[in-house]
Amino acid sequence: MSTRKLNVQTPGDAPATTDQGEAPELRTDGPTVAEYVTAGYRAENYPPQGYASRSTDEEIKAAIAAQTVGEGAATGDAPAGQADELAALRARIAQLEGQVKSKEDEAAERLKADEKAMAEADRMITRADRAKYLTMHSSEVDAKKLLAPVQCKDGWLAPDMSDRPARR
Repeated sequence: MSTRKLNVQTPGDAPATTDQGEAPELRTDGPTVAEYVTAGYRAENYPPQGYASRSTDEEIKAAIAAQTVGEGAATGDAPAGQADELAALRARIAQLEGQVKSKEDEAAERLKADEKAMAEADRMITRADRAKYLTMHSSEVDAKKLLAPVQCKDGWLAPDMSDRPARR
């Protein structure tokens, strides 16, 4: 029977070494550089101690550069070319946010108009009208004038929507 070796590391301790004096294998279940930076850590400290890198060198360099540029812009000491580019990007973001807002407003207005039309359609055929159709054959009813299905002597008649514009 073999004994199991407990591999526990407390914060601040050096990584455990194997019997041959080599450092143990690095864990591969660590974060990517994007996850690491999002968690609030500095990109230059990636990968965390005891973990293997899950990001390419290019991704790490890009994260370090982005963090450096972001800090420079926040303090106002970004290089002139980058400051101009940053201002242009911020203007583009504001423009896109305005477009999204106008599209949301259009959609809300269309929805209100559709709801109003549906409410009017429901009001246009009352119970009295429906009772009138019960005494008629479907051949006597103009289906193009209907806004909702009605029951006739010989069954239900649906409105003919072929000449109306399609609903969105």
